[in-house]
Amino acid sequence: MNFLRGWGGVVIITLMVTALLAGCVSAVFFGVTSFFQRFEFNIDNAQRQGTWEQTFAVVPEVAVETANGGISVQTWELEQVEVVATYRYKDEEFKFEPIIEETEAGLRLSYTRNGDPRAVSFALKVPEDTRLDLSSGNGSIDISGPGSAPLDLYTGNGSIQLADWEGDVVERTGNGSIELNLDLLSVGDYDLNSGNGKIVLSVHPDSQLTVEASTGNGRFDQQLPGLWEIRAQGKRFEGTYNGGGAQLKLQSGNGNIIIQER
Repeated sequence: MNFLRGWGGVVIITLMVTALLAGCVSAVFFGVTSFFQRFEFNIDNAQRQGTWEQTFAVVPEVAVETANGGISVQTWELEQVEVVATYRYKDEEFKFEPIIEETEAGLRLSYTRNGDPRAVSFALKVPEDTRLDLSSGNGSIDISGPGSAPLDLYTGNGSIQLADWEGDVVERTGNGSIELNLDLLSVGDYDLNSGNGKIVLSVHPDSQLTVEASTGNGRFDQQLPGLWEIRAQGKRFEGTYNGGGAQLKLQSGNGNIIIQER
């Protein structure tokens, strides 16, 4: 190591350190450049977004189907149906054309099935007495009333939320939760089924309910202050609340079931 002694050694060491630092800076620069190139590529090829809007004449029933997006519904006072679709796509030449079927009995819309778009979400505004048949493969379903018509809701992997609604309700989800926020409930059939999610029903304490609930790996919990008459409890619960009334059939494979005061 004698060659490193003296000023000559200092110069050699300085050159070696400088070269090492230059290599690190270069690696970082090329790494960052590569990241942004990939980021720009992904934005350009997978993150394009568009919207589609159309208004329809009022109909007794509206049915909507989508594979990878959510569905939201809000009621309003106008006698017409407004639909806004938001979609993500890859091909810049893509033109969104949903499948539309209009009859006197109802309106049916579904997502395009040709490989693009990547996802389609629907937002609807409908009159309060519109029957709804909604289906999503992987998105959530969110309905906000007031409303008073039958509902048939299904999602494979999303959650379902319903607020301020009266009428017969069927809700099914494979892996999501179900949450109902209702007011005074005394009539109607409510069939709620979740494979792996919880079910939470919030109602006015003066409601009248007839309840059948079962859960495989969860628990049933009722938190209403009124009078219960219980016929069975545990993993399977049967009973009436305030003399019985609205028919509740609640089932979850792995989640809890809760009935609570709104």
